[in-house]
Formats: sequence, structure tokens, C-alpha cells
Amino acid sequence: MSRGAMALCAALALAACAHPNPRPSQGYALRDTTQWSNFIYGGLMAELTYNGAVLDTVDLLIGIRAVPGGIVYQPVRRETQDYDECEPDGKCFDLRPWVFRTGHATRDLTDFVPGLNPLFSSPNVIDSVLYYWGIAPSGSISARKYDFRTATADSTYLFDEILETDDPGHFVAPVLEGNLIVYRTFSKRFLLTRALRVVTEPRKQQQEVDPVPADDPLLPTPPFDRVHNMDAARPGPPVVRLMNLIVSECMLSGFERIRLGPEPDDKGIPIRYGRGDEWRHVMTIPTPAYVPLVNRVKVMANLDITRHVRQLGKLRVRLRDVEHVFDVTVTPTDAGVEEVLLTLADSNRPGGPSA
Repeated sequence: MSRGAMALCAALALAACAHPNPRPSQGYALRDTTQWSNFIYGGLMAELTYNGAVLDTVDLLIGIRAVPGGIVYQPVRRETQDYDECEPDGKCFDLRPWVFRTGHATRDLTDFVPGLNPLFSSPNVIDSVLYYWGIAPSGSISARKYDFRTATADSTYLFDEILETDDPGHFVAPVLEGNLIVYRTFSKRFLLTRALRVVTEPRKQQQEVDPVPADDPLLPTPPFDRVHNMDAARPGPPVVRLMNLIVSECMLSGFERIRLGPEPDDKGIPIRYGRGDEWRHVMTIPTPAYVPLVNRVKVMANLDITRHVRQLGKLRVRLRDVEHVFDVTVTPTDAGVEEVLLTLADSNRPGGPSA
């Protein structure tokens, strides 16, 4: 056993570390899939069992990942919040930081993985190595990794950024493409070797466009060609699932407009559905969740998330195998938040009464 592996054993105080190369997933299983929600977003979870005994509940977007000595996963734990919308008894579930488990013992990854931010690091396990984002208080953003086989860590500086989002999905979990690890944000993409050496990506040819003056009060509608599938089974980060829910529920309820904001109060920011002259309040989301939601709309409509000016765009969605188009308007307000209006531009109403 290496010195690094021995240090990991001491840090975790787990008996299974005495065996440096056990079958890490032996005895573990997932069962009884069910839904979870914390009122803002939700997903699917399952019971984690070990030799038949229930140990924990696991978010199925991540599942369980085998590593030397055990498994890692993201738990979903029950919370007691004052949200009557969650369940009849007002109780909600929520995601917790990733953990390392061996048998019945667990340890938060943040306890021994350097620089792992429980909100923004977006970790992913690739071949027994945890790849994740490092976010320093100074604004320095790095690609990081932790090798469970040797209990060693490494990092590579990528760029500086003033973080202006509450959305965990801003930093997408690293993925393997060919032999390279891809780190991606909403607006940047980096290719790295497994040793975290940055690889220069060939510049793709792009069509030249006329620049838009910085003081132009209305940005032109960009081209839109991506169709967002509302029927897909909850892929992506929480803000994606929340926006998909808002759009699909609006259409299935027979409404034709969605208004996000702009009237914050002590409870949060309202979401409304519209039809004809009618506006109906459908939910209130906490204020910290609003900026990520607006950014998600901008991404879906190919708008600029860095510009806080009036913008127009179009959003294409597919619901029940039928494509629909929303006209999107994002407008700054005196309340300090941006108002978003989505208007169904076609006549293929998927359900509910007509206006």
C-alpha cells in the first residue's frame, strides 16, 4: 500500500482500507425508485442497500460510482421545511454533498478532497478519478482531480471569473470525450488530458456577423436551431429540470404565456401563467434561485447571459412529440431583477381550454 493510500485510510478511519484492491461495488444495490422534491426542483432517488440492508437514499442522476475501497454518490436526505407544496406533511427532500462509503461507514468528500465546493464543483468519477471544478475565493477557476487509487490530488488553472450565479449547473460536470476530459461552463469549454494538461482545441469556422453596439438597447434575435425536449427524463442540473417543469405545466394546463418576475417580496419571486386577459399565479421561487432560472431561459433562447439589456429571442420545445415555439422577451426592471415573458407563438396547444 502506498504512503498516500495509507494517509487516506487514516483520514477515513475505515476498516475496508486494509484491502487496497477490493471489489468496490460488491454487496451494494439500488432499489425502490421514487421521486423527490425540495419545491424548487427535484428528481428521482433510490434506496441504497448493502447486503440487503438499507443504508441511504441516492440521487439517480448520479447513481453510485465504484472507486477503490468503496463507492461515492450524492445522497438525498429528508428535510423539514416550511413548504406545504412539497408534500401533504410539508416535508421536503434535498441533495447533500457527495460521500465516500465503504460498508456502513461514510465520509463527506469535502473532508479529504482538496478544494471540493459542495455547490459549484460538479464532480464526476471517471476511471476511479474524481474530476471537478475548483473555485477559489479570489475568483480563480481551476480544473481539479482526486485519484482514489493513490489518494493524490492535482489541479490546473483555467481562468478568472467573478461568479455571478447561484446556479450549480453553471459549471458542468467534467466528461470523457475520447481520451480527453472536457470541462465546460455556459460560455467556455476546455479540453484536458487525464493529467490535466490543457489541449488547444481547433478553432471552428464561424460565420461573420455585424457587431452589435454596446449601447444598443435591443439585441437582435439570434438564430435558434436546438429543440428542447420537455418529455425527457430529468437530464441536466436542477435549474434545467425546474425550467422544463414550468414550460411543460404551462402548456399542458392550456395557458399560452409565462411571466417570470419581476415583483419580489419577502417570500420570493412569482411565476405566473397567462391566457387571454387572465394571469394566474402558480408558484413563488426563492429569490436566490431566480437569477439561475433567468440565465437558463437565456441559454435556451440563445441570448447573452452576460448582458442586462432588453433582449428578444425564440425558444423551441418538443412536448408529446409536437414542436412548439415561444417568443422570449427579457427586460431589466427598476426592481433590480430581469422580467422574462414567454409567449407561445404557434397554435398547437397541447392541452387545456383555449383562450
